[in-house]
Amino acid sequence: MGCFLSKSNAQADRLNDIKDNTAPLPQQSLVTDPAEYRPYSDKNGSRDAPATSENAPRYAPAASEIAQSYGFKRYEYKKLAIATNYFSNKCSIGEGGFGIVYKAFLDDDDVAIKKLKIIKLENKLEEIEYLSVVRHPNIVKMIGYCSEGDDRLLVLEFVPNKSLRHHLHDEDKFLEWPKRIKIAINSARGLLYLHEECKPKIIHRDIKADNILLNDNFEPKIADFSLANFLPDTGNINHISSILRGTNIYADPEYGDKQRVSEKSDVYSFGVVLLELITGRELSDEQGNTIVNWARSQIGQALDNDDYTDLVDSKLEDMYNKKEMIRMIYCAAASVYKPSYSRPTMKQIIGVLEGTISHEKIIDRKDIETIQGRPTTSLESLLGIERAQIFSPRMFSFEELAIATQFFSNNCMLRDDNYARVYRGELDGMAVAINKLYLWEGEQMEVEQMVNPINHNYQYLNKLIGYCDEEYDKFIVYEFVPNKSLRFHLHDAGHKKTIDWSRRKKIAIGCAKGLAYLHEFCTPMVIHGNITSHNILLDNNFEPKVSFKRDKT
Repeated sequence: MGCFLSKSNAQADRLNDIKDNTAPLPQQSLVTDPAEYRPYSDKNGSRDAPATSENAPRYAPAASEIAQSYGFKRYEYKKLAIATNYFSNKCSIGEGGFGIVYKAFLDDDDVAIKKLKIIKLENKLEEIEYLSVVRHPNIVKMIGYCSEGDDRLLVLEFVPNKSLRHHLHDEDKFLEWPKRIKIAINSARGLLYLHEECKPKIIHRDIKADNILLNDNFEPKIADFSLANFLPDTGNINHISSILRGTNIYADPEYGDKQRVSEKSDVYSFGVVLLELITGRELSDEQGNTIVNWARSQIGQALDNDDYTDLVDSKLEDMYNKKEMIRMIYCAAASVYKPSYSRPTMKQIIGVLEGTISHEKIIDRKDIETIQGRPTTSLESLLGIERAQIFSPRMFSFEELAIATQFFSNNCMLRDDNYARVYRGELDGMAVAINKLYLWEGEQMEVEQMVNPINHNYQYLNKLIGYCDEEYDKFIVYEFVPNKSLRFHLHDAGHKKTIDWSRRKKIAIGCAKGLAYLHEFCTPMVIHGNITSHNILLDNNFEPKVSFKRDKT
């Protein structure tokens, strides 16, 4: 059935002032009665159509009413403590980034109780109640929760047959091919449900083999789909990354902060899981080579030579369906090696895995040649990086920037360009260049949109620190680069020292690397549009930094 998550007007009013990094739930959604939807089961991944329009749609009831109708319960801490022998290690069945999981017998049934680490769930109990309506055979069912003092616990469906990781990587286990393809397809169905059937969509954010649990029939159930929605509100990206990207081999390399996570991030992580199902390899070997890097060349060679011996899990020997294996290889490659904007959807992945969609719909021969890694790998090596270095710029207030520049004193002014007046300042002990942008007559400017394409941290780019976007005052804050511009050193009449050849060569190579990063690693590609010697800044070692400056057109 569809999963509709919305709030009544009264509830929305109470939550309006809550700052939340997750996608906001709508204040009120026009939805059809859940009974009018049948459980998702279409083999081709399509959604069931709602019942006829004779039954007029209505506004969704309060979250607590929906939760209650689904039997979602709020438990007392003491009751859960007793059920787990007071959280005895004897009852512990696993531990992850969010907390410890205990097996318990509660309300005449086996359940899993996840005792969360201390994270702020205040004002988020409504969201927990909304997630109680998520119902799909391949999603672990949420039964209830507890919120007392600093104690937060979730009561979940107990899935008895451990995780996919256990069955793939335990030396005593062997997972036959029919079970592997079944797990791949039905896990994909669970993710499709979260992405397309839930309104608003739910992004899992932590897909990995540990979070795909198996029942006694090896039917997969995706776990922990909700927990990333309840992270503490924070601007500390490192803290967010430590949770969302703790298992970093699964993490989408194009995204470095929580706000940029999308369903395509889940697709990437699912692609890594497919690589595990295909190869049986651990995420990284003793030399630190990851499964993603290792499989890059192996996939191309296997498809070129029609020989899958070196790629496929040796435990399988020849006991697999070759057509199914090839389809899974194409799905993994399209999910992991293609840029996010051209990755397949979960619906397309299901279609390819089942053979109802041609793999050419999601990846072609040219892509496979690129995957083999010759141009990409050499460029990564040349630039000295493995992936895009993205971060979230800080938002400053006008007052902060005024104080940092002695209230925009001329004593702090570095230069007056045709797009901004630039001041040197200090913020949090760091020397910065504060660009006070000119607003031309009739111009509407959204500074946040201006900085989004350039929020990258690469050594040959002038690093963006933050911005201020107030009605009449617009600023962009960059790192301070002390040795002026290339134009100054080449052409300023009052500057008597010339730049020797070795420095000129170093500047040229550094600038080229900066531009290559913008063109090849940024998604979407960033076109600078204003490369001049004035926009190439130099540090005291004559290392160049490509600067972004906005000219009047």
